[in-house]
Amino acid sequence: MQLLKKLKTQILFYIAVASLFLGVNSVNAQGALKVAGKQSDALQTSITPTVAAPAGLHLKFEQDSVVYCETGIYFSNGWSNDFDNNDSYYLEGFDPRTQLASYTADGVQVSINAWSSYTTGPCRIKLFVAGSVSGTHILNLEDFINIDTSLYNINLVDNQQKDSVNLAKYPTYTFNVVASDTAAYNNRFVLAVELKPLPAYQLANFEGQKVSTGVQVVWKAINAGNYTGFTLQKLNATNGYDSLYSVQSDSATNYSYIDQHPVIGNNVYRLKQNSLTGQITYSSPITIGYGTVTPASALNVYPNPSKSIINIKLASNTTSGATYVADIYNMSGSLVAHQSVNSSTFTQDISSYKFGAYFIQLKDANGLVVGQSKFVKADQ
Repeated sequence: MQLLKKLKTQILFYIAVASLFLGVNSVNAQGALKVAGKQSDALQTSITPTVAAPAGLHLKFEQDSVVYCETGIYFSNGWSNDFDNNDSYYLEGFDPRTQLASYTADGVQVSINAWSSYTTGPCRIKLFVAGSVSGTHILNLEDFINIDTSLYNINLVDNQQKDSVNLAKYPTYTFNVVASDTAAYNNRFVLAVELKPLPAYQLANFEGQKVSTGVQVVWKAINAGNYTGFTLQKLNATNGYDSLYSVQSDSATNYSYIDQHPVIGNNVYRLKQNSLTGQITYSSPITIGYGTVTPASALNVYPNPSKSIINIKLASNTTSGATYVADIYNMSGSLVAHQSVNSSTFTQDISSYKFGAYFIQLKDANGLVVGQSKFVKADQ
């Protein structure tokens, strides 16, 4: 008898898992499901659930060690909260003594519930818990996988008792079943995977300065943890912002980036911040002037305009044998060409450039601008 029961449970498990990953609406008469891994070895922090590596948990409703029912709930970025082919219907079977299922967001009762990522929130899943015999019963979190319990609680909410418990910390919840109270079957319990209260994030400062290699932008973030995303953006010629640099916080406080290709004049930056819950905020913009060079340090560019080749010569004295960096930008501030030159006089092929005006800068080994000029690429 025990062998037949074990075999039946294994068959139900394989049907359930197959329905989840192959998109088949299968029926699990007893809601039996086992998730691979136990609490002690399944937890992996800071994992974003995906279809390839879903997060999940396994609940068990017990009258006693012999009479019980089980269900599974999974989370992934690619799934819908409403019923679809990733979910499995729940049927109560013949004269069940315990019943456990959950509901999709559109109210379908399922034994396997494929939900969107718990990290996008809010994640509150209504449970169906029914017993044919009144008395003490247990709801137990059997196991879970890929749920970051350092940041999230797995709360069982008991609406009847006005109580809740974090199952990740206290996996067993004992309560009384009143078999005749059928209204409680659908309305008593909610499973809520909720973000823990976290210290408030704060951008303490955001500033920049001119350095020998360009413009250095620094910022100080308080309570960023390892879950805040930063993107440094720069204003372009059309009053939009281009992304220069992205970094994920690592519990550090101070962050820095050097824009090695500032434009002559004002360079405007702002910081995009992406929180754990996906909320995006922006810093106030800062403006860093990148000083122009003196007329004595201007570059001579000829012919100007030109359709193909330009000659560049630094008007001021240069150090013999020095290496320079020549940068060419279009009028929106985007870098078009970047090369090292060993002379203050050289040529540049601009035949592939689009028609329009350009800036050229010559920088020394310390990144200081020693010459600049404007030229026009003539129309063919």
